[in-house]
Amino acid sequence: RNGNNAVLGGEGQVATAYSNIESTVTVSAVTNLRGTPLNTTSIRWDWAEIPGADFFQVYDITDGTTSPVFLGNTTDNSYEQTGLLANTPHRAAVNAAKTGGPYGPLVYSATFYTLAAQPTPDGSNPVSVTEDTLTAAWGANGNHADTVYRVEISTYSSFLTSVSQDVTGYTAVFSDLSPNIHYYARVRIINNDGSPGTPVTLGDMHTLARSPINVTTQTVSMAGVTLVWNSNGNSPETIYQVRGTTQTDFALGF
Repeated sequence: RNGNNAVLGGEGQVATAYSNIESTVTVSAVTNLRGTPLNTTSIRWDWAEIPGADFFQVYDITDGTTSPVFLGNTTDNSYEQTGLLANTPHRAAVNAAKTGGPYGPLVYSATFYTLAAQPTPDGSNPVSVTEDTLTAAWGANGNHADTVYRVEISTYSSFLTSVSQDVTGYTAVFSDLSPNIHYYARVRIINNDGSPGTPVTLGDMHTLARSPINVTTQTVSMAGVTLVWNSNGNSPETIYQVRGTTQTDFALGF
């Protein structure tokens, strides 16, 4: 033995008294990273538990993986991201870490959307009609201009059967309707993930009745005059008012 060295086997082989053996600690990548929209302004990011991880780093990568924005650290396997806009896409990245290092690799999420806000009926005139059209109107309530709305009308208050159209914007016009028919209208949001929201009632109204046409005298007798006319497409429930007079201007009538 000479100092810190030892001669082995008489062959002149020398080894240090102590070997420097490094123990490498690694942190696994997170798995099952997913987003759950909580409301119009927040998404909760969740992932599976990682044994041995002391905390997790969470980033926003909505603008791309090359420019992640640090959101915060958490010791839980979830993180609530707030302050977002309604019905907008978002992505996150998460890595597991040990205190003082090392850090696991960033794992990127798919795209998830905040919920769209419920549309609000147009307070001034949510439903307006003509003889053969119905116009439904609502407010955006904070949703972006490209938001899709599903508008429905029905002759049943339960919407047992209905006619619908998907539109952007804040009005929908239904045409080729029958005159003097009672219609109900409602609108629902279509979230960007394709899921529909809860229907919002806009109101109900009859389309306007048309004036009868081809009014003719069927019979004339001492008892009176019998008139007939074409309903011009009005529903069978339409009520008509018949007035008689001896004056051409109907100044006096009965």
